Amino acid sequence: MPHGANAMELEIADITAVCVAEPNVVQLNLRDRDEQGWTVRLPLDVLDACLRRLSGERVLELRAETPDDHARLTCPTRAWEFCRDPASPEPTFSFRTRDGRGLEVGFNLDPVTAVPTLAVTLAAG
Repeated sequence: MPHGANAMELEIADITAVCVAEPNVVQLNLRDRDEQGWTVRLPLDVLDACLRRLSGERVLELRAETPDDHARLTCPTRAWEFCRDPASPEPTFSFRTRDGRGLEVGFNLDPVTAVPTLAVTLAAG
């Protein structure tokens, strides 16, 4: 975070909740080291821009474990990409390699019960 007259630096200890506050906005409820609560509302476009930089800075490592088996996929920096369909009303994030392997995580809110759901899909390529 740039330091300036209006900038404030926080050391976050915990993310207590993540939700889709309204269309195209993710809300993070955070707690700092002093147990003070904070709420951050991020437009999905801002979150996308931050996450898109990850593939150039980090290795992607995915692990899947079942009672009978386990698998691991490791991709070096710049060999994978972050994607999100901006036309989708629910945030769905994909982390994929060029050959189609990867992970997709989707968040949704049931319109009848208002219960949040999470779907995770692994693509073997």
